[in-house]
This record gives sequence, structure tokens and C-alpha cells, in this order.
Amino acid sequence: MTKFFEKIPYVEQHGKPVKAGDESYDLVYFRWQISDICQYECSYCTVQNDATVNFKRSIIDLVLKRLERYDGPFQLEMFGGEPTTHPDLIYAVEQLTKMENCVKVEILTNLRRSLTYFHQLDIPGGKVFLTPSYHPEYHKWGYLEKCIALDKDYKHTKLVPYIMLSDNTDFWDLTEEVIKGLEENNIVHETTTLMSTADYKVRYTDEFYKRFGDKIITNGMYSFRYEFEDGHVERIPQESVVHEEMYFFKGYKCKPLMHDIDLVGNFSNTCFPKEHLGIFFNKEQLTRQRVCPVECCQCDVMYDYYKEL
Repeated sequence: MTKFFEKIPYVEQHGKPVKAGDESYDLVYFRWQISDICQYECSYCTVQNDATVNFKRSIIDLVLKRLERYDGPFQLEMFGGEPTTHPDLIYAVEQLTKMENCVKVEILTNLRRSLTYFHQLDIPGGKVFLTPSYHPEYHKWGYLEKCIALDKDYKHTKLVPYIMLSDNTDFWDLTEEVIKGLEENNIVHETTTLMSTADYKVRYTDEFYKRFGDKIITNGMYSFRYEFEDGHVERIPQESVVHEEMYFFKGYKCKPLMHDIDLVGNFSNTCFPKEHLGIFFNKEQLTRQRVCPVECCQCDVMYDYYKEL
């Protein structure tokens, strides 16, 4: 392990967390699965590639109308499959950026489509973030070259490359090549480790941490407030939260601010997926505190949500 991970775990020092997250945080987060088609079949993918092909403008318009009625600020993530396979993606993004309460639109893409296509997503307003994920199993499709070109060309949209760090040694040289290329071109980027799925069990080794440990340590750039049983309070870096698995909060009271939008336009809370939202919903409804029913937070966005025993 890197020296960073050799310290005594927080829970051993201070007992289990009794509070976590930011009590004042109430920015609702919508995750819109706009397509379930993808050109790739990554071995570690957490999303089923069903390819149901339900591309209807009427569904897009229905979702947009419901979001426009929401009375609080929100950010929205568009994912798939691969969202750029939907013929109305650009139209949807343009409409979202016109909504006063929409503060950010993030598009998660594999960057497979042409530069000409992605230039259309350089939309004025500063709300659009393009997050191209690097998947080393499909290295040949010119990821680095496209990132360099878009970072140079974009005037409004923010490019944030997202590097998937594989536990497979076969891909380590390629991944380092991409990271080096981004660094040499002064392109701000992020890295992430993989999560195990039903079909793929992640096995990171000491060798991995020796080689990539400095690439996943954020030096507190992303940190989250924790209060422990002994009264100790500290903002803990994201990599420590992940490494020490301090994201299990079942039974805690929490503000579950993340909501999903499915392929046919249904809205539901991510942590309460069987409870579909009605046609009309408001900030008070979507930001109320509830008892957490799930084993753990699914992603780092949730680490900011306020939780208490």
C-alpha cells in the first residue's frame, strides 16, 4: 500500500460515525438514463446494455416539463448506456440550460462519436459539463486526441476527463499514457477506481497502489465532514472514505437528494426506487429527511448528503 493508506483507520481511532455530510446541503440531483444503448461492452460496467431503443421526443418533452416545474435548484446527470446514442440528446441539453433552476448538466460519455458531434455540445451559459470516461478496453478510439482537441476548442462547456483505473495489469501502461498526455496538455482530469459488479470482482493489489496511488489521492480536494462516537470531527478525503468503506449508513436518518429518471420518463428516488414521484413534486418533498433503507451510498455525490443516527 502507499504510505497514505498505512495510517490507523478512522473507525479504529474514533468509533463509528454518528453524523456525516453537510446539514445545509439540499441540492437535488437527477440522474437521467436517456439511453440504454452503448457501443462498448466493458467487463466492469454497472449498467445493463439492454438496447430497448425507446427514442421518443414525447418522452424527452415530458421529462423536461416536469423538471421545469420543480421549484428548487437542481443539477442533472445524463447517462446510458451511452447518452450520445439518443438522437435528441443535444435538444434536451439545450432546453435544460434554459431552465433557471437548472444549475448544471453533466453528460457522461465514452467520447466515441465524432468531434463534429461534440462541438454541438459547446452550449453558452456555462452549465454544461462533458465528462468523457476513459475505458482502457477500448483504447483504440482516440480518447486522448479528442480530449485535447475539445479542451482547446470549447468556449462554454467544461471538459472533465474521467479516467477509469483498471485492476487489470494489461491496461496499466495504456492508462499511464493517457494520464501523462492529459497532464502534458494541462487538462484537469479526475481518476476513479472500479467497483465490483455481479459479473466482475475488482481486485486491487499493493502493486496497483504503488503505481497509481498518487493518481487517486486528491489531497483533500474532495472531502466530507464526519463526526465520530468519541466526538472527533474532521473533513475526510474521498479516497479515505472509499478505502475504509465509510459509506454504510443503513438505518441513519438522511436527506436522500438523488432521484432517477428512467427510459420512459418515470421519476423515483434512487434510495426508494419503488416509490415513483407524482406528476408534480416540489423542493420540500424531495429534500425531506428519511431513514436510509439501503446498505451503502452508491457514489461520491451522496457523501455530502446529511446523515445522523
